[in-house]
Formats: sequence, C-alpha cells, structure tokens
Amino acid sequence: MKIILLLLALIITSCSSSLVYSPSLQLDKEQLDEGEVSVTGSVTMLPETRPTSLRDLRDLEESPQKTSLGFDGRIGYGFSESFNLEGRFWIDMDRLSGKRGGLALASAYYLNEDDRLSYFLKPTIGIVIDNGQYEGLGYELPIGLVYDITDSFYNYTSVGIAYGVRDGSVQQNGNREIGVGILGHIGFGYEFNDLACFKAELTPIQQLNFYDDTKYFIISGTLGLSLNF
Repeated sequence: MKIILLLLALIITSCSSSLVYSPSLQLDKEQLDEGEVSVTGSVTMLPETRPTSLRDLRDLEESPQKTSLGFDGRIGYGFSESFNLEGRFWIDMDRLSGKRGGLALASAYYLNEDDRLSYFLKPTIGIVIDNGQYEGLGYELPIGLVYDITDSFYNYTSVGIAYGVRDGSVQQNGNREIGVGILGHIGFGYEFNDLACFKAELTPIQQLNFYDDTKYFIISGTLGLSLNF
C-alpha cells in the first residue's frame, strides 16, 4: 500500500509542480518624485503555490514546505508627482537553484498625504516562471496606510486580496489550477539618509489552492535595502 501511495504522489507531483511568488510590498515612505529612481534588493521567503507537492515522498504525513529562500529585485521610477511604475523579479535560491521565479509590474498610489500619515494602494500584476517557461498569471491589490514614527523611521500596514491562475481549464482531477489568498503586510523602513533605506516586512497569507482543494497559512518574511536617486 505504501508503494502505491508513493507512486500516486509522484504522478500528482509531476502533473503540476509547485511555483513560487513574491508578495512583499517593500513600500517607500512616500510617493516617488518625478524623475526619481528607487532600486531595492531583498532576501525573502517565497511562498509555495503547492506545498502539498513538496512533501517528502517517504513520509506522506510530513508537514509540507511552505516557503523557499529567494531573492527579490525591483526598480521604481516616478513618471510624475502622482504616477510611478515598479518592475521586479524574484528567483528561488533554495530548492531548485534559481530555476523558479517570476516578473511583476506594480504602481503605488499615495492618497491624502500629510506630514505623518497617508493611505496607499499598490495594484500588482505578475507572471510565474519555471525552468525559463511561463507558467501562470497573478494579481494582487493591497490597501493600507503609511505612518511616520520619526523623521527616519516609518511603518506601513495593509490588507490585500490575491488571485492566481496556472491553467483555467478543468484538469483530470476535476479541478482548475487556480488559487486565491488574503494577505496582510506589516512593514518597517529606516532611512539612513536621503540615499539609503533599510526595509523589513512580515506578510501573513491565508492561501487557498483549488487544484488540490487545500488551505495553508503561510508567513513570508523579507529584509531589503533600497537606494533612491
């Protein structure tokens, strides 16, 4: 019986491998000025889209791996006082030696900015990649606030909803390769000077995978450094 279970697990895993995505905001303290550039590099825990497929096949009762160590790089540019665009990429440095990753575009909008507090939303669209091949599409819309604790130290918090699809058609198991998630973002930034800013963020995620009909609570952590020019 155990051999049969192992074979079934191998078949299921081979049909649809797990991918990784980057949910971190790495939010700047305020809207980028026109012509301003922000470059950020981060070490992050990338959530797995299918933790179930990463179980040790010798122990099917083992808790699945929910995140993989990765790198996130991004560059933002202020096209005007009210519009900026951020491009980013991420790669898995853990399980598959960087063969998994993704690309995304985002734009942060700051509302009702004053000296200490502002509201923001940061719509994001991205794709996930495995072995150099496009594997799926995802969206996220976080809404929250940024609060200046001191002149150099700030906090941001938000909640958002995410949606991802790898293949919307009905699969052999009768389900679609679709997932949704509710994400929280709790981040801090410390500006050393006008050039450099250290950022830290925790992202709790309630993730629902319709393909496996599974739910997972995942916490992603990120440490980054931004340079603004």
